[in-house]
Amino acid sequence: MIDLSETTAIVSAKIDSRDRLRNMALLLKYFEAFYTGYEIIIVEQDSQSRLEQLLSHRQGVFHYFIENDACHTKSKNLNLAASLSGRRYLLVWDVDCFVPPTSLVSALTQADSGADFVLPFNGIMVQIRKQAIDEQMAFATLQLPFFSKLYQIRPPKYDVNLYEPLYGTMISNAIGGVKLCDRKQYFLAGGMNENFNSWGLEDVEFDYRIHKLGYKTGKVEEGNCYHFEHVRITDSLCNNFYKSNDTELTRVRAMSKTDLRRYVNAGFKSINLDGEKEVVMINTPSAYLVKLKAE
Repeated sequence: MIDLSETTAIVSAKIDSRDRLRNMALLLKYFEAFYTGYEIIIVEQDSQSRLEQLLSHRQGVFHYFIENDACHTKSKNLNLAASLSGRRYLLVWDVDCFVPPTSLVSALTQADSGADFVLPFNGIMVQIRKQAIDEQMAFATLQLPFFSKLYQIRPPKYDVNLYEPLYGTMISNAIGGVKLCDRKQYFLAGGMNENFNSWGLEDVEFDYRIHKLGYKTGKVEEGNCYHFEHVRITDSLCNNFYKSNDTELTRVRAMSKTDLRRYVNAGFKSINLDGEKEVVMINTPSAYLVKLKAE
C-alpha cells in the first residue's frame, strides 16, 4: 500500500446521472485498493445529497454538501475543499478519472524534489468505454492499454470497443483529470479561477496560469490518465457558461506576467465594485457580463 498521509484529494461533485454515482463508487474503490493514510474531501453540490449513503462511515473520506441546484460551480467547490485541507499536497481530482498508482508515486517524488505542480500522467487521457466498466472491477488486477505520446504514429494493440484515446496528442497535453499541487503554491497561484462555471476550460486556464507565472512544474511520462465513460447531460454539456469561460481564458492569455499576477492577487477581478451599488448579471447565448445598474 502507498502512503498518502501528506496528501488530500479534492473533488467537486454534482451527481447528474447514475453513471456519475457509479464513477464515484469506483474512485473510492481505487483509493481503497492502493493507498493508505489518504484524505479525500468531496464537495457535493445539488438540491439534495446523492452521495451521503455512499460516503458515510468511510475512513479518510470527508463529505461537504452545498444545497444548490444551480450551475455546477466546480472551481469554487474545489477551492473550498482545498481550504479544508491541512496537508502538504493537494490532488485536484475529477470524479471520472484515475491514474496508475506508480504514476502517482513518481509525481510525489517530483513534488518532494521541489516541483510545485505535477501532471501525474504523460498528457494522454484514455477513455474506458461503457462496455468495459464493471462496478465490481478489481483495480489491483486491472489490465489497461498504455498510449505513448506517439500513439498516433505507433498505435498500441487494444480493443477499440473497450478503450479509446480521448484527449491529448503528440503536440498537446490533456491537462485535466488529476493534478498534484503543493498546497501552499496552489493558493499563491490563485487556486482555481472562480470566474469559470460549469464544464469547460477551467483546467486549461489553470495550467496556462501556473506556467505563465513561472511555477516549477513536472510531468510523469510512464502513465496515462484513465476516464470512465459517462452520459453527458446538464453540467456535462457545453452551455452558455462555456462561452463566458472561453472569454475568461482569452482574457488571461492576453495578459503579461505582471498583469496576470496583479489579476490573481485581486481575486480574478479587474474592476472595483461599489458595494452600495446594485449589480446586474447578464447571461445569454452571446454574452455573459456583470455591470452596475444605472441609476
